[in-house]
Amino acid sequence: MSVTIAKKIKNIQLVKEEEKSIIQPQQITFNKITKRPPELVGSTYKIKSPLTEHALYVTINDIEINDKRYPFEIFINSKSLEHQQWIIAITRLISSLFRNSPSGMDISFIVTELRSVFDPNGGYTLKHRRVPSLVSEIGDVIEKHLIKLGIIEDNKIILVETPSNNKFRECPSCSSISLVMLDGCWTCNSCGYSKCG
Repeated sequence: MSVTIAKKIKNIQLVKEEEKSIIQPQQITFNKITKRPPELVGSTYKIKSPLTEHALYVTINDIEINDKRYPFEIFINSKSLEHQQWIIAITRLISSLFRNSPSGMDISFIVTELRSVFDPNGGYTLKHRRVPSLVSEIGDVIEKHLIKLGIIEDNKIILVETPSNNKFRECPSCSSISLVMLDGCWTCNSCGYSKCG
């Protein structure tokens, strides 16, 4: 097979065989998942928030590559249409990030970003824990799924910044992001947990 080069060659760069083998698998893996397979396995999680009349159902479908499952796409459905625009936008963006996870991209930041969204009305309390917003609860669901797949570790402490720029941590007792440093001691604003006792 012959190739005709129409432009003048200005520079040639040689690639060592070792470098070639390091670069190629990532490119091949990424190219394999750009097209959606006809069938994927997934999980559906129910979110019942006091902010909406109807529950939200979050479905995360996974793709299997080299005997390991990775998230591929996310769908959020509800009978309520009041949040439809931002839900469609957020699921498309998150799905596009999910498709990069097999190529080595760390997608755990998605959880941190979603959990750092605070409702201007203060959020709500659910099962003895403070939930900053509906969006942060979607972040909780994604974290649960990533833990199930082994992509992130359980009990990972995620720091987020509130609108007032105070850093909070996830409370080990109630799982709300309300743990703040008070008088040299980590204390939860939601359930009252204190590391100092």
